[in-house]
Amino acid sequence: MKKIDVIQQNIIVSTLMIVAIAFGAGLLLNYLTQGYVQREVELRLGKLVAAEQKKLIILTRDWKVLLKIASKKKILKQYAAATYRGDVGERNRLKPKLEKIFLEYSRLKPGLIKYIRFIGVDGKESILIKNGKVRHQYKDRNDRKYFTAAKASAFGVINKPTYRKGKNYTALDWSVAIGTNKQFHGVFTLTLNLSVIYDMTLSTQSAGVFDEYYLLDSSAQQLLGPNHQRFGKVIKYFGLKKLNDTVFLDAENNLITLRYIPVIEAFTVLVERASSLKREHSAVFQPIAIVLLICTLAIIVLTISSSLRIRRITQNSDQLEYDKSKLNEQVEIKTLEIRLALHDAEQATLAKSEFLANMSHEIRTPMNGVLGLLELIQNTKMNKIQKQYVSTAYISARSLLAIIDDVLDFSKIEAGKLDLETIDTNLRGMLKEIHNLYRQGAKLKNIAIKLDIASNVPQWVKVDPTRLRQVLNNLLSNAIKFTQNGSVTVRITSCGEETKPLVEFSVTDTGVGLSEKEQMNVFSSFIQADASTTRKFGGAGLGLSISKKIVEKFGSLLRLESEEGKGSRFYFTLQLELGSAPKREYKLKSAHRNATGVYTPGGEVILEVESRIQTIVTDKNSGQATILVVEDNVVNQIVAQGMLEELGFQSHVVSDGMQAIKAINDYNYAMIFMDMQMPVLDGIEATKVIRAGENDEHIPIVALTASVTLQDKEHCFDAGMDDYLSKPISIRGLKSKLDRWVDSDSKKCESASS
Repeated sequence: MKKIDVIQQNIIVSTLMIVAIAFGAGLLLNYLTQGYVQREVELRLGKLVAAEQKKLIILTRDWKVLLKIASKKKILKQYAAATYRGDVGERNRLKPKLEKIFLEYSRLKPGLIKYIRFIGVDGKESILIKNGKVRHQYKDRNDRKYFTAAKASAFGVINKPTYRKGKNYTALDWSVAIGTNKQFHGVFTLTLNLSVIYDMTLSTQSAGVFDEYYLLDSSAQQLLGPNHQRFGKVIKYFGLKKLNDTVFLDAENNLITLRYIPVIEAFTVLVERASSLKREHSAVFQPIAIVLLICTLAIIVLTISSSLRIRRITQNSDQLEYDKSKLNEQVEIKTLEIRLALHDAEQATLAKSEFLANMSHEIRTPMNGVLGLLELIQNTKMNKIQKQYVSTAYISARSLLAIIDDVLDFSKIEAGKLDLETIDTNLRGMLKEIHNLYRQGAKLKNIAIKLDIASNVPQWVKVDPTRLRQVLNNLLSNAIKFTQNGSVTVRITSCGEETKPLVEFSVTDTGVGLSEKEQMNVFSSFIQADASTTRKFGGAGLGLSISKKIVEKFGSLLRLESEEGKGSRFYFTLQLELGSAPKREYKLKSAHRNATGVYTPGGEVILEVESRIQTIVTDKNSGQATILVVEDNVVNQIVAQGMLEELGFQSHVVSDGMQAIKAINDYNYAMIFMDMQMPVLDGIEATKVIRAGENDEHIPIVALTASVTLQDKEHCFDAGMDDYLSKPISIRGLKSKLDRWVDSDSKKCESASS
């Protein structure tokens, strides 16, 4: 409760501070907006004063210029001279012409010119134009004002403007002396009606742009003003002010703006009353103040609401802490469960991988014995029926191995253990091998099998040859299986960049084809087009599913075009990098144990010895070399020895890696075939020990493995093995490895030593 009371006290203090800050902000805002409004009004009045000035300057300056031009006219001078001489006839003759001239001038600004007149030396006034009309009345009066002012000025110089009040107008008089340098004849005057200026200003004032308009002379006496105030009155705003261009507030807070007009020696004045300023300030300040008040009230309400909410939260803090501790316990339990589940999943994945490897080994090991012995039996003397039986058994075993390989590959794909390797591959050579492999089978069914390789398809590319071969084998095998007559065409085309061509592989047949419904399931696992297909053609339904997965692993899609009764076309495209023909270096034993050999396409071995190059032609049929076979399975030992004997090689057999290490210390072997999984010491560890004990001599070691994953191959090479051969082994596969790693000199040396 003490904690709650402290929080409430803090909230009350915060609320009071918010109110104080809001009040201070309101006062500051009031002050700032007053200054803002005043500055805006000053700017507005300043612009309006300038506008009023322009009106007066334009109207009065033009007539001042007109007066100067008119005073220089010869006819006016003649009229003035006749008046001076008292020549009435001459004056009456000239007067109509003069009136006509000035009448045209007066019509330029109707209503602005009140009088155009001439005052002689005798003081008699002659009105030429009045209110835009010709007048013939004459007044005899001595107007000493004009007369005296004119005498004081030089001829042709316009006198200072004189202001006077008429009955219904305010006048501005300009005058100029007329005569010669020796004789003064009179005064020519031009009177403007300034009430016209005031009427023009009233339209702006009535729009609420300003409150009052004045025209003052230099002594602050009113020339024009509102409400027809008395001419010559000194108004209250300016009684104590020195007149100049300025802006100020008077004693009643009225805003006054003055500006001097040199042309007519007067001041234009605009007034904005304090009431108007207050009204404009309220229009700006009140909306902001209302928003500030609403925000303050909202903050206060939110503060009070937060206070109540904090009180409730604080009161329940113990319960929250308890719930939090329980939740943390549950999270820890769930986290532990997730970790255990993840560990179990990892262990399950590892167990699945190990199971697949063991299954591959356990299945391929007996299959190696079956196929190897059948292959050896085929090379013995048998009658026709025996040969038929053995051949049938061999084909059946091969079919069983294909199904086993498909099931194992499918399991690897499902477990995510299918890895691809990228090596330099002779693409054209591989395609020709596949074509030759299936040509005999197609011939037996009277089917033409065609291989069409475009000329721009590269010879060497970087790809996984095993998996690419597997896909093409599956597609070609299916095409031959489901084609009863016609042909099967393997077509390879290339396009795109030179360094990374896009190669399309397609297999087209003229077989049974597929309906649209059958095409939907053709890539599904363990499913064929229909049950009758399985009965008629056989198969587990895994080939296309595996091929599809492998192509996707390549980063492409396996596509199908088919029409029932007309055939099918399976195709896919791969973006391949250009490869190059590899040059493999091998350490040679016996007489050239310090030389490095490179196999060339012609079957030669080029030796580099002390910067000299010698060429030795390999004779694979001369002499016998001794091969060490490290294999724990008795059947596989028999198969390996029998096949090596068929190829003309002697062999020694041991059952584990420890025996192999002892054997190579006692005998000089040309090559070692090393099983991977053995008791006592497996093939990997045995190879490491052998490589650690080598000096200059390097014995080729080829792994015999039932598992052909990329990871297993890497383990072989990391341990120091030179090559690998997957089980079940065949005579052909064994011969390729022997040809690669056992040179003719080694055979001769071994034969001589024995």
